[in-house]
Amino acid sequence: MKNFKKTPTHDKYDVIIIGGAIMGSSTAWFLSQNPDFNGNILVVEKDQKYEFCSTAHTTSCIRQQFSTKLNVEISQFAANFINNFHEYMDNDARVPKLTIKSFGYMYLAASEDFANKHNLKPMARINSGAVIGCNPDEMGIGPIEASRLALKRAGWDIEDVDIFELNEAFSSQSIAVINELGIDINKVNIDGGSLAIGHPLGASGVRIIGRASTIL
Repeated sequence: MKNFKKTPTHDKYDVIIIGGAIMGSSTAWFLSQNPDFNGNILVVEKDQKYEFCSTAHTTSCIRQQFSTKLNVEISQFAANFINNFHEYMDNDARVPKLTIKSFGYMYLAASEDFANKHNLKPMARINSGAVIGCNPDEMGIGPIEASRLALKRAGWDIEDVDIFELNEAFSSQSIAVINELGIDINKVNIDGGSLAIGHPLGASGVRIIGRASTIL
């Protein structure tokens, strides 16, 4: 990091990134290398060696949701930044050696026009969706009526669905949903559900959509 000052040297900054660890620093690097950006960047990071940040222990938490070409480029740069992190940090022996793990998801939410514009091949299409509340005393059964409404909007029967990914809260909750909807158990969470592999923080819905798309 010999090209960067360790203490602020300007009175004003165009961009200030507070925390963010690896992702915050990769964004700063991306901006500093962008010829269209001409400004000062300040990164405020307590763990300057990244010894204790989550990415130093598992990169499965990294995800990026984007809808613009610039955000796609930032995400791509972040992946390169992590895979070559040691070189970016001048091969300092104190810096952890990171690689992107094969598990976890980078989720692209895109319209068909966006996919065509950026030459992206869609994996799946969302045909319908529904949100329905339920009595708080019966927490967990919301997916039953929501699924029925989503099927109705799609013009499908339950038998038309090939794969079910249930965002399991606990076993009895999943069993209630399966029984009430009459789902073939052999179609449910066939690669393991949240009880087996856990809930990624803030990304449970994305994980099950990604898994279902991959299986199909």
